[in-house]
Parts: sequence; C-alpha cells; structure tokens
Amino acid sequence: MEQRTPTVTALAGPNGAGKSTAAPILLPEILGVMEFVNADVIARGLSAFQPEKVAIEAGRIMLKRLGELAHERMDFAFETTLASKTFAPWIAKLRDSGYRFQLLYLWLPNSELAVKRVLDRVRQGEVSMGQRCRKIATHLRSGGKG
Repeated sequence: MEQRTPTVTALAGPNGAGKSTAAPILLPEILGVMEFVNADVIARGLSAFQPEKVAIEAGRIMLKRLGELAHERMDFAFETTLASKTFAPWIAKLRDSGYRFQLLYLWLPNSELAVKRVLDRVRQGEVSMGQRCRKIATHLRSGGKG
C-alpha cells in the first residue's frame, strides 16, 4: 500500500504583506489545506483586546499545535515572518520524516509599504502598535531573511 506524503506549508512574508488576508482563500480553496495555525489568531482568541499581552503564550500554543499536526501526519500550514530561527531545523526534521515542504512567500516592493499597511491595521484597531513595530523592526534588521 502506497503511503501518502503529507505537506507542510509556510505562508511567509513581512508584516503587512497580506498573509492573514490571503490565507482564508489561498489555503483551503486553492491549495486544499484545512489546518492553518497562526499565533496572532491564537493570541486574539486568548485576549481579544490585548493580544500582545499573551503573544508568548500564543506562540507556545502554536508550536504545540504544529507538533500535534505533524505527529498525526496531517497536511497543514502556518504563518510566519521568517524572523524566528525556530522553524528551519523543525522543517528539516519534517522533511527527513517524509513531509513535503512548500514555502509561499508574499512580498512587498519596499519596506515603506509594509509600514503603511501595518499602520493602517493599527488605525483600524486590528493590531497593537507595539506588537507590530517590534515585529517589523526584527524583520527589517534581519534583511527580511528571518
């Protein structure tokens, strides 16, 4: 009997690139990926009005959930700016265990547009200024490489 090859998808890019906006259509409707793990969504579920205060806890929950999905050999996706070095060795292990890896990188033509888009989201109350400014600064300091 032929064994199915599970797929892990990283939906990556700088803050403001549109990852969260694209995910609900791109992942289930185009790629058929029904499991999507996003630390920002988890944080808003834990604390709708102050998600930045539970960002670390949300990150832990995200990593736990990703581990569960991988253990179950499920197809799944997760959102990342690639600013963390956590995912590279983990993805290598998944590939060694038979997972297929695909990287979908959403980009913007310049950092000014990323900042503008994030500030628009802050004005709309979708994200806190401190949380996003720290993430953008980390991404820009890394040269956008993570």
